[in-house]
Amino acid sequence: MKRYSVSVALALACLSVNTATAQFTGMAGTIGIWHGTYQVGANQPNPIYDANGFMRSPGADYPLAHSPTIVNSSGLNFATGSPGIAFLNQATAPAGQFGGASTRMYSVVGPALGALWWTDYTVRDVPSNNGVGTFNASGGNVVFQNGAFAWATRAGIYFPFAGFAMGVNAYVAGAMLFQMTILDAANVIVDQFIMGVHFGFDGLGPRPNGVYVYGTTPAFWGWAFQDFGTSFRGYGLAWKNVVIPAGGQVILEGRLTMLADPDAGFDFDNSFDNDPSVLANLPSLGYTTVPEPASMTALGVGLLAMLARRRRSA
Repeated sequence: MKRYSVSVALALACLSVNTATAQFTGMAGTIGIWHGTYQVGANQPNPIYDANGFMRSPGADYPLAHSPTIVNSSGLNFATGSPGIAFLNQATAPAGQFGGASTRMYSVVGPALGALWWTDYTVRDVPSNNGVGTFNASGGNVVFQNGAFAWATRAGIYFPFAGFAMGVNAYVAGAMLFQMTILDAANVIVDQFIMGVHFGFDGLGPRPNGVYVYGTTPAFWGWAFQDFGTSFRGYGLAWKNVVIPAGGQVILEGRLTMLADPDAGFDFDNSFDNDPSVLANLPSLGYTTVPEPASMTALGVGLLAMLARRRRSA
């Protein structure tokens, strides 16, 4: 199992609330979904993300995804009070060389919750499509307004996944990445960071299989990766402590990237949702697993990621 951390200039986080006076009063932003194909390029030693925060390679000699072609997409602009919710759901049936994908995602806000939240995601690539992979990309940029009280919480990410890669040329890779920016009441930045979790699975191929942390060094980093030969499941979980100033704002910019080529795919997975080490470390601002909208006040999530400028070290 290989792990590495990369320092970057931007960040995103998942938070859990530590005070009873926490109060988000509203949210505004944009969420979007894109499904399509990409060209499979040269192998890369280090993780690569584009300027919008989407992963192009997890490193570890996995190939570069380039020249994307969008098969379909959808987007939503929104502004709500607290509590509030914005929702997008999109599924694409296989067509031609496209393997198919689905995405269900939300942006949610409550008095002590700010989140980009995915409850379902899949991607599939067809066996005849070697060298032209299938992608599923989604994300959002959201602003949460804080009320009259400062509060301390966890900002972080929980990314559960499962999948398969059936042939020697098959692989899948995925990433949850966020940037979090915290501003005070005078709109001065008081904290900003990137945090993410990504994985690669090569099935029967020679590249390493595993889950990795990316971005700002977390206060907590936990993971599991179960390798069954041609299938797998696992999760990554990371967070850091943050303080939201009274009258301040939190900007969450989050991205989910899913890549598959060929005869491969991966999915949302809830196998670890009741694991004690997961339950003890879930954040309230960032990304995590939430069973239903009615439960969102109990298990907050937030994911943000926009990688416009960064510094990396592997």
